[in-house]
Amino acid sequence: MKIVAPAPLIYFVPTVIACFLHFYLPFSLFFSGIWLWAVAALLFLGSGLLVLWSFYLMFKAKTSPNPYIETTSLLIQGPFKHSRNPMYLSMTGFYLSLAFLLNSFWLFLFFPALTALMWWGVILREEEYLEKRFGPPYIDYKKQVRRWL
Repeated sequence: MKIVAPAPLIYFVPTVIACFLHFYLPFSLFFSGIWLWAVAALLFLGSGLLVLWSFYLMFKAKTSPNPYIETTSLLIQGPFKHSRNPMYLSMTGFYLSLAFLLNSFWLFLFFPALTALMWWGVILREEEYLEKRFGPPYIDYKKQVRRWL
């Protein structure tokens, strides 16, 4: 499969750049308040549980989350029953939790480009691969389950 880069790297690079900008050119997006911390905590905890559950199911199915290793199973249970990309959804949740925690304009500014790169550079390419790999069962799955939520 030819993705532009591993998803963790795609999330990591803009996070580092945005955090650098946040600390050297601080610009808050919202008024500060406890609600920012609450949103950040909920996103972080929810994302953590989601990624752990997804990893567990992949381990149990003896398939790898690594996009450079051949996929051996089509997972359609657990979080995969509600999102075709629960691991990317959790990475997005971690990213947004940091954006709310830091109240950073820069993290929010980079978010549309980050999601566009994930969509074009990873998700569409993975979907093409999975259609070829699993055929009609994956196509049916795509019709029933949304890409994100």
